[in-house]
Amino acid sequence: MHSSSFPGKYFSIKKKVLIAFLGVVLLVLLCYAVFFSCYTFNAAIERYNAQIAQVGNALSENLQYFLSSCVDSVRSIYYNESMIALLCDSSANFINSESADSQRLFSYMLSIYAAAPRALQIHLYAYNAQRSFLITTDNLQRYMNFLHGDTFTSQFPDRPASLSSLSVWVESTHPVHSYGHFTQSRANRSPGVFTINIPIFKLPSRASVIGLLSVDISTEYINDVCGFNETEDSQIFILDDQQNFVYASQSQLIGANAKDAPADLTDLLLSPQDDGEYSLRNGCLVRSWSIGSDYCSWTLYSVSTIDYVTHDMVISQIALIVTFILLVILMSVLLYLILLRYLNPLSRIATFIRINTSQSNYNLNNRLAPYLRYKENDEVSLLISSIDSMLKTISSSMVHQYQLALANEQLNLRSLQAQINPHFIYNTLQCIAGKSIEHGDMETYSCIASFGQLLQYAMEFDSGVTLEQEIQHIRRYIDLQSIRFGSAVRFDVEADPAVLGVSVPRMFLQPLAENSIIHGHLCEKPGGRIVLRVGRRDNLLLVILEDNGVPVEEKTAQALMRKAEETFENYKQLQNPPVCGSDMSDLHRYSENLLDTSRKGHIGLMNVYMRILLFFSHDSRLSIGKNDLGGTTIRISIPVSSLSQKDQAAVSQTAKERRDSE
Repeated sequence: MHSSSFPGKYFSIKKKVLIAFLGVVLLVLLCYAVFFSCYTFNAAIERYNAQIAQVGNALSENLQYFLSSCVDSVRSIYYNESMIALLCDSSANFINSESADSQRLFSYMLSIYAAAPRALQIHLYAYNAQRSFLITTDNLQRYMNFLHGDTFTSQFPDRPASLSSLSVWVESTHPVHSYGHFTQSRANRSPGVFTINIPIFKLPSRASVIGLLSVDISTEYINDVCGFNETEDSQIFILDDQQNFVYASQSQLIGANAKDAPADLTDLLLSPQDDGEYSLRNGCLVRSWSIGSDYCSWTLYSVSTIDYVTHDMVISQIALIVTFILLVILMSVLLYLILLRYLNPLSRIATFIRINTSQSNYNLNNRLAPYLRYKENDEVSLLISSIDSMLKTISSSMVHQYQLALANEQLNLRSLQAQINPHFIYNTLQCIAGKSIEHGDMETYSCIASFGQLLQYAMEFDSGVTLEQEIQHIRRYIDLQSIRFGSAVRFDVEADPAVLGVSVPRMFLQPLAENSIIHGHLCEKPGGRIVLRVGRRDNLLLVILEDNGVPVEEKTAQALMRKAEETFENYKQLQNPPVCGSDMSDLHRYSENLLDTSRKGHIGLMNVYMRILLFFSHDSRLSIGKNDLGGTTIRISIPVSSLSQKDQAAVSQTAKERRDSE
C-alpha cells in the first residue's frame, strides 16, 4: 500500500514519541510547579509566622522582665526605713542637689538605674519635701527642683483620686521632657521614650502617696532587645490600648495615633483581626500579638509584603525548575539517542515499503531480511520475518489466483458445452408441442409449453430475478401440479406493486409452494388454495405464503424453528469462518457444520432460509405455524435496508406516489 493512501503528512514514530515524552514532562512540570508553589507558599508563611512569634514572645518576656526589675528595685525602698523616713520628713535638708539628704535620694535613684540600665533618665517626685529629683543617664547629671503644692495634680490630673488603687502604670511613648528641670543639651538623646510610673506609698496604708518615681525608657530599647530586622518590606509596630504608636519602624510615627498614620497603614493595623492570627490584605501579610504584661496593654503588629515573605521560596522554586528543565533537556537528548538506536530499524522498514510500493509493478520477490540485517531477537525481528512471510504468501496467493482464473475460463467453456443438452431438451419439447397442435390436442400443448418455460427458468445461470418473475414461475409450477394430480389448486396473489420489481433469489418461493402441496396434501382435497401476500410494513419487506391444507403439527413447527436457528448460527459462522489449523481439522469441522442441515432432510425450507440470509442480511427471519385458513403459514421478513439501493429507491418512490395519489 502506498504511503500516499494515508491522509495527512507523514510523521515518524521517533518524533511522535519524543513529542509525547516532552508533553508528559511539561505536564508533570506544570503540576509540580503548581503543587510546589502552593506548598512552599504556605510553608513560607508558616516559617515567617514562627519567626515573628519568636520575636513577639522575646519582646513580651524581656519587657515583662524589665518592668518587673524596675518595679522591684523601686520597691526596695520599703526595706529602707531611713529612706522612707527621709521622704516623709518635710524638714529634710534638700537645699540643693549636693546636700547629704539629696545625695541619699540620688544614690537610691542610681540603684534603680543599676537594675534598669536601659533607662534614659530617672525622675522622683518627693511630695512631702516638695522637691523634684532627676538623673540623666547619658551623662549621669543630677538635677533638683522645687515643686508647688499642686504639681502632682497639675501633672497627673486623672491620677490622684485613683492612685491608691494603682501600683504601677506605663505611660505610652512620648517625647523626652525634663520634668521642669533646666538640663544640658539632649541633641543625641532618643526623641521618644515610654515611662514607667511607680508610686511610693507610706505603708501600711496606700492612701498616702509620698512620692512618684518615673523611669524613661528609650524606644531604641525595644529594637535592641528584640533585634528587629526591619526593611521597607517588613515592618514592626507596637500600639497601646489607645492605639498610639509605642514603637514604629518609621520613627516619625512614634507617639502618634494610628488613625493619623497614612491611610493604607491605618487600614492594615486597625482592621479587625484575631490575636495570633494572620491575614492577607493589600498584598501584605499582617499578624498581631498581645504583649503579656501586668503593667501595660500593648499589641505587636508585623506587616510584611507577600514578596518579602515568599522571596526565598521564589528563589528556591526558580532554582529547582531550572534544574528540572536542564534534567529534562538531558533526558530528551538521551531519549532521542535511544530512539535512534531502537527505532532506526523501523525507519528502514518504512523506507523499504515506500521504495517498493512506489514502483508501478510491485516486485513481490523482494525481501526485507537482506535489505535490513537485524541481529536482535525481539519485536522488530518478528516484524521483519512477518513482512517477508506476508510477501511470500501474497506472491503465492497471486499465483493461485491466476491459476483459479484459468480454471474459471475452462469451467466457462465446459458450461457452454453443457448448454447443448438443455437446448436439445427445449428443441425436443417444441417438436412434441408442434405435433400436439397438428393433432388438435391443445391441453397437451399447454402442459408441454408450461413445462418448457418452467425448465428454462430453472436452468438459467443468473441467480437474481425480480419478485414478479418469481411469482409467475410459482404460478406455472402450481398449474403443472394441478394437471399432474387432476385437482385444481387455486393460487391467489396479494402483492404491493411497489415491491414487485425487487430483486430476489431465483426459485426461493418454489420450495415453499412445494411444501404446501406435498405436506399440506392440497391436491388430495377439493378447494385447495394457496395465498401469497407480499408487501411492505414499516421497515420490513414481508413475504407470507398461506394454504388451507393439512396444518403443520406443533412439534414439527418447533423442530423447524430450532433448525432455522441452527441455520442462522451456521450463517454467522460463514460470515466469520474460523482460523484453520495446520492439520485443517478446524476447517473440516466447519464444513461439516454447514452441510449438517441438508444431511438431516430439511433441505427445502432451510435451504431457502440460508439463501435468503446470503442474498440479503442476517436480520432476515423465517417462521412457520398454523393459520386461520386451517392450514400452514410460512412468513419471511426482510429488512428494506438490506435491499439494493436501486430497489430501495424504487420502493420508496412507488410508496410516495401512492400516498400522493391517495
